[in-house]
Amino acid sequence: MKSTRRKFVQGTAGLAGAAALGLSGIANAQARKKMRFGVGPLLPSAEDTKKAYTPFFSHVAQQLGVDFELVATTDWAGMAVAMGSGQLDLAWMGPWGYIIANNSTDCQAIATVKYDEKPTYVAIVIAKPELKITNFPADSKG
Repeated sequence: MKSTRRKFVQGTAGLAGAAALGLSGIANAQARKKMRFGVGPLLPSAEDTKKAYTPFFSHVAQQLGVDFELVATTDWAGMAVAMGSGQLDLAWMGPWGYIIANNSTDCQAIATVKYDEKPTYVAIVIAKPELKITNFPADSKG
């Protein structure tokens, strides 16, 4: 099914409140009246990503009554570093970015994207060819 930008923004608007409520640093961000948002490399360039996701983060900030700054990173590791060093209050990241950030900063996923009224979180798993995995994920531990 074809998803339009409007449907995307409408479908994810409900996540804004959930994301804000689950964010441990929300009180600090509101006290300073500015939140720092980040989005990973989801489109061909950082500029494309920032342009596409600005309406969503603008909506989140408006609902919270804060100003915002949006940064689009060019790699997932950069997002994890920014989360861990306190440079970001909230980030939209893909599965790989979340794994890196969670392992290095203990950040928590608090919402997932909704496309066509269904929560979606898609990833691929890559392993060395010699690794024999018959039963996933049980055989992949360690």
